[in-house]
Amino acid sequence: MLRALFRILRTVKKGAITLLIVLTLAILWAATLNKPSQHLFPDYGLPSTIRTLPQNWTPDIRQQVAHTSFGSHILPLQWLLHLEHPTLPNFINDPDYLSTLGFIPQQHSINNPYALPIGFSVTDHKNEQWAGLTCAACHTALVSYKGQKILIDGGSAQLNFAQFEQDILAAITHTLDQPARLARFADALHSDETPLKVALEHYQQSLERRLTLNATSTPYGHGRLDALGIIFNTIAAEALNMPANAHSPDGPVSIPTLWDASHHDLVQWNGSAPNQEPGPLAQNIPTALAVYGSVDIDPDNIIGYRNSVNVKNLGYLQQQYYKLTRPKWPSELLGAIDARKAFLGKTLYRTHCQDCHTIIDPLAPKRKIKSVLVDIARIGTDPVMATNFVERQVHSGQLQGEKMGIVAGPPIAAQVPPIELVMNATAGVILNKPLSAITAVATEYASNFSAPLAWTRKAYRARPLNGIWSSAPYLHNGSVPTLWDLLQPPELRAQTFYVGNQELDLIKVGFQHHQNLNASYFDTTLYGNSNSGHLFGTHLTEGEKWALIEYLKTL
Repeated sequence: MLRALFRILRTVKKGAITLLIVLTLAILWAATLNKPSQHLFPDYGLPSTIRTLPQNWTPDIRQQVAHTSFGSHILPLQWLLHLEHPTLPNFINDPDYLSTLGFIPQQHSINNPYALPIGFSVTDHKNEQWAGLTCAACHTALVSYKGQKILIDGGSAQLNFAQFEQDILAAITHTLDQPARLARFADALHSDETPLKVALEHYQQSLERRLTLNATSTPYGHGRLDALGIIFNTIAAEALNMPANAHSPDGPVSIPTLWDASHHDLVQWNGSAPNQEPGPLAQNIPTALAVYGSVDIDPDNIIGYRNSVNVKNLGYLQQQYYKLTRPKWPSELLGAIDARKAFLGKTLYRTHCQDCHTIIDPLAPKRKIKSVLVDIARIGTDPVMATNFVERQVHSGQLQGEKMGIVAGPPIAAQVPPIELVMNATAGVILNKPLSAITAVATEYASNFSAPLAWTRKAYRARPLNGIWSSAPYLHNGSVPTLWDLLQPPELRAQTFYVGNQELDLIKVGFQHHQNLNASYFDTTLYGNSNSGHLFGTHLTEGEKWALIEYLKTL
């Protein structure tokens, strides 16, 4: 009897040791051999008419980042290529049309054979290729001056994505309503009309539901999104199939720059996301889900939630953005900076700005940045985004009683802030793809300062102002068109203006903001659009303001 028991124990011990060895080897493989590699390209897609600036990216990194998929699938690739535009005499992927929405053109290349704009990716989904977006769509800017176009890697794209969604829906609807158009579409896809029509109708209904969930009375226009509001709706309303949880994403913010973001202790405009590992992965997964990703939230699934996220690629993308540095003012293209004015401006900056907007070495490869959170009661800027995050509550549905981190964390109550459900969904994605998650964290790992959660604080995050000359309009919600306007009292700032013009204003520093065909109207009297607050520097003399602006060009 004892002999048999010892044999069983030896067998169990051997099995445990074997399992431990297998797990160790799997983790080592995921953390080392399985890391994504940087490709070398024989040619690049960026047109020769667009200049780049030295930002610590090689052309190969830029090319790979431009089209690396994180699992977004907006619509079938062949639909994107062959759908007719609802009102224009061309297809929905026409480069000239997409340029009016802020997409940046690309030429054919190995990883972009269809010459889709920067930020478009292709993903296998439902047994076919689907087109989606990746980081570069929102985080690459194009500015111009006197006919010279300049690419800003990691910049704030002047992208009108909400209009793109509406145009896709209109194109689908027109195709369904017009037999001749449907026939041409079916012929281009070499498809029978009947099953194609069924697929179009299903897609139409799905997109209509999504746009209804995210409807808002405040138009985003170019260069803005309520990213957190859309993420919350994606999980709390869409993934949980609880439409009553939807809340209008009516706190739009400017698309942020990324050249220092990976070095901060906190990210998001309200500082709600700690950025110490595995924080970056935990914040990038919800973004991937919100940009037309998918997740099947099933608390009974012991291996996490099935999902479309390419977790491994998220690690690669985060690693590249960590390398990125700010775009230095290109004097050879935009003219020399007045050194005397800038010297005076530097003194003024130290006195009036530096307490919040710290000075860092922008080229230090392992720079670590401590964020400054400023309560909205002090800063006085539009409170909607920060207030929505703190005050919004949703029903947890089938997640009630489950742990926020699935295997750890507090139990989820019946009614919770949506960020708790987002964290649960993120944990489910990681648990479903553990080796990819290990690979991603090993790839992107960087040492950042730790920071406490700020989920209950109504505040906005102040950051170093490196590259600020290229990232107008200003304030978190993009409600101030130029630096000169920002230094005026709120009552003297532009109350209405147009966004989407890529032509730089080198005097006031920002973009030209007059009306043109490709621009969207910005009204600061609308909900979430206030240009109030941030009174710092508004009391300076006119000469001091110009000196401060000259110094800001140097950052």
